[in-house]
Amino acid sequence: MESVNQLQSLDDRRVTVLGARRSGLAAAELLQHAGARVFLSDVSADALTEQEERVLHGQGIPFETGGHSDRVYEASLAIVSPGIPASAPVIREMESRDIPMISEIELASWFVEDPVIAITGSNGKTTTSTLIAEFLGTQFYTPYLCGNIGNSFADAVNSRDEQAVSPVYVVEVSSFQLERVPGFRPDVGVFLNVTPDHLDRYESFRDYLAAKLNITVHQTTRDLLVYNMDDPELSAIETRARLRGFSLIPGRSQAPFTWDGTSVLLDQQPLLPYAECALRGQHNLANILAGLNAIAGFIPSDPDQRQEFLDHLLHVLRHFSGIAHRLEYVETVRGVAYYNDSKATNINSVEYAIGSFRNPIFLILGGYDKNGDFTRLIPGIKKYVKETLVIGRDRFKIRAMLEPEVPLRLMEGLADAIAYSSAHAATGDVVLLSPGCASFDQYNNYEERGNHFKQLVEQLPS
Repeated sequence: MESVNQLQSLDDRRVTVLGARRSGLAAAELLQHAGARVFLSDVSADALTEQEERVLHGQGIPFETGGHSDRVYEASLAIVSPGIPASAPVIREMESRDIPMISEIELASWFVEDPVIAITGSNGKTTTSTLIAEFLGTQFYTPYLCGNIGNSFADAVNSRDEQAVSPVYVVEVSSFQLERVPGFRPDVGVFLNVTPDHLDRYESFRDYLAAKLNITVHQTTRDLLVYNMDDPELSAIETRARLRGFSLIPGRSQAPFTWDGTSVLLDQQPLLPYAECALRGQHNLANILAGLNAIAGFIPSDPDQRQEFLDHLLHVLRHFSGIAHRLEYVETVRGVAYYNDSKATNINSVEYAIGSFRNPIFLILGGYDKNGDFTRLIPGIKKYVKETLVIGRDRFKIRAMLEPEVPLRLMEGLADAIAYSSAHAATGDVVLLSPGCASFDQYNNYEERGNHFKQLVEQLPS
């Protein structure tokens, strides 16, 4: 692939954007402002709303939906949506014609001179990214939270306030977004953990890990990589960046922020007892240490400003209790607590979730399976789960992996599962949506699934 890293190379250049969702629309706008001749194409007939079509017409950006015409190949560069796999016919044809393809993450980075903190991992990305943005949300910095979290990187670049104080881009990046990054180089990379995921897209776990490692492949000695020392796949990570490891084992890490078994430390001095942190669970302690070590270099050196910044960190740690759709408490109805963990789209996330409760659980699993090994859940289900309810397209496949070790009930969807749980759960029980699957069989995304769960709970008679 050719190296395209100068904005002037986009002027009057034909560029195809494949995929018309949030990142594609923002990429098309960026390219248009840079003087490129943009063409936007999506295979879905309903990829664009009427309002989005009007905006594209107003900006003079041609587009098509409902399929890819030959016009997509009349380009010398293509921006590829992370949702389009390498096996797609349009991608194979692009390759046969030697048309360079990059991700929206790569493109947006060309327009940024301010610091970029990029976060990846199989679990905890959104919580850690949000924490980092909260940590930086002071008079000293203007954090732009973007990427896989919802607002695309290109969106953040398009909407940047030119008067903003010390902008910092906090970018959550998935393996899909890291597949086509010939030059993406974050100033700070954060690699939280890695467990088997998306094996419906990757031929092996090693291929999945290789995509994740692209977060650091272009980093230099000027850059920093914060990584999980306790993850066996990351303990011997190779990079040219400066390494800063975090660990839940007291005394193991030499990073600025560490853990002594009771408190979070800064430079080996107690900062805050973990009992005072709003985020609970060992996985969230790891997210906290990762986020703090990612922003350690942003702490002001002036003593008064430093103390003000540290006071802000303490406030965040004491009050930030989590994000929507990630072990999100919804409501207690007739003594039964309902939790929305719709963002748990892999097996490891479900393991975290069911281990976070000590009350009997009605577990709602299922959806669009990504070739997850559900047998890994059997010990946890036996220990913590009162009943397992399996929903969605791949419920029969999941049942085949869990039975006869784990008795379960098949349900069509969330409405049936919640109705059953409501009728059979006792006071003190927990109803937990933690699917271990993608949502695409019945919903557009995990947010829509989680919101539907919350709506159904709110409709239960009290």
